[in-house]
Amino acid sequence: MAEGNQYGEFIRFLLNAADVRVGALADRLGYDITYVSKWLTGSRLPSERATDHIHKNMAEFFAGQLSSHPNQQIIANIIGHHYNGGLGEAELREALDAALFQLLCLRYAESASSVKGLPRKSLEGAFLFKKPDIIALMKSAVLKAANSKAKKIEILSSVDLYRIFGDQLVSLFEQCSLMNLSASLDQVVDLEVFRGDKDTYFDHVIKTFSVANAPRVTLFCNNGPPSGSGIIVIKGVAALQLALEGDGILSCCYSYEDEVTAALSEYCSSLFRRLPRFLFPLNAQTLVKTNTWIDFYTQKDIQIFICGAPALFLPPEVIDELIESVPAQEEKDIECRVHLKMLSRIWEQKTRHSSINIILFKSCLLEYLQTGNLYLEQRKFTLTAGQRAAHVNHLDGILQENPGIRIRMIDDIASSVHQLRYGVSFFASSSEVIFEKAILGPSTQFCYHKLGHMEDIELFRQYFEQVAANRYVIDTGTEDLLDYMRFSVSLSEEFSAAKQSPSEEDG
Repeated sequence: MAEGNQYGEFIRFLLNAADVRVGALADRLGYDITYVSKWLTGSRLPSERATDHIHKNMAEFFAGQLSSHPNQQIIANIIGHHYNGGLGEAELREALDAALFQLLCLRYAESASSVKGLPRKSLEGAFLFKKPDIIALMKSAVLKAANSKAKKIEILSSVDLYRIFGDQLVSLFEQCSLMNLSASLDQVVDLEVFRGDKDTYFDHVIKTFSVANAPRVTLFCNNGPPSGSGIIVIKGVAALQLALEGDGILSCCYSYEDEVTAALSEYCSSLFRRLPRFLFPLNAQTLVKTNTWIDFYTQKDIQIFICGAPALFLPPEVIDELIESVPAQEEKDIECRVHLKMLSRIWEQKTRHSSINIILFKSCLLEYLQTGNLYLEQRKFTLTAGQRAAHVNHLDGILQENPGIRIRMIDDIASSVHQLRYGVSFFASSSEVIFEKAILGPSTQFCYHKLGHMEDIELFRQYFEQVAANRYVIDTGTEDLLDYMRFSVSLSEEFSAAKQSPSEEDG
């Protein structure tokens, strides 16, 4: 028997427990007995592309044979130690079917990695059965990584973690942020589940961006039904194998062994290479160089949610002044000057005539009007009070000219959603959705993600309308908005003048 043939050993165990011959199994699977016998000896393994079909039929076969087995300990060893013998025949067969499928997949992965020269250790004896316990294990793995002075956490999953864990997964990314770890998540998304509850799902994704430090999230499409098993890898730290039933977890085995983690990491990576991407990160510098933002602002129907200072509709003369403030010495400076000029022309010639829905945080708008700080082309600019006043007057003219531009505010000053202003901004047009996260600090950074499917872009636009319907979102009306902006700018001017003028006592 080949060394490390956990797959063949497990099938042999099942044959002995069910008291059936290998020929009966071969007949049930529709394969020649000599081919199936090679699985037991380890001289051959099934083709990887056929394993799902083989394991599904094999699990169903042995579940039927073992559901009436008199030795309850054998059943408990397969299903998990939480089994207490209280299931009916149909429920027991279903539980055995799910557990056997995930164990066959795991044993196959172990044996396949051994064939490739990666010896694997068994995960037996390390089981969990409750979601909070599994999340606690993952958080302990994050803590272990932080203690090893790692700079980032990489999570790979062949199963939809948002579907299973929801906000508990978001709390894991929040812990990464508190430990100053950047986090990345590569996982499969069950599109049927997502499209059935898009609002909750988008909330989970956006919360991940909001709480995580420099997040990188890639979601891959699973167009079929949700999987009954899944692998989770926290690279370099731990690996988990789940047995699932709907959104419930039947059992979870785990390991901290380096060989196990490396092999299952490669398994997830090979799976991802075969799947289309649903959501994926964009390189910030590439985003600027390929004029993605320029293309975005040429769209006729745009929805924008901004967690920062609003840089839209700056007057051309103010843009010209900002361009002059950028030195023309390095290539990146020259590119910035060119893109600023292009943005100025697009806002004037295209965007001001578009249908645009904008949602701003009131605190962010107030901060900009009082300080003049905003970001354009990933570069910080500080506008003078005169430039801010010109911005408001220019916006007044545009709003009078185009009633299709609608600006609303979230009153985070008077509500409990103040922390959301440090979250993610998103920009939705009829052809793309881009998420932007600013990481504030001594050197502010930006990370971007893009939604890739046309069908799901429309779902996101519907989600935007749900956000706009939130009770904290205020539809102020054009005149009230402009009056508020002018009043804030004038207060800023008076405050600046008071700081620069000596008081009477000083005189």
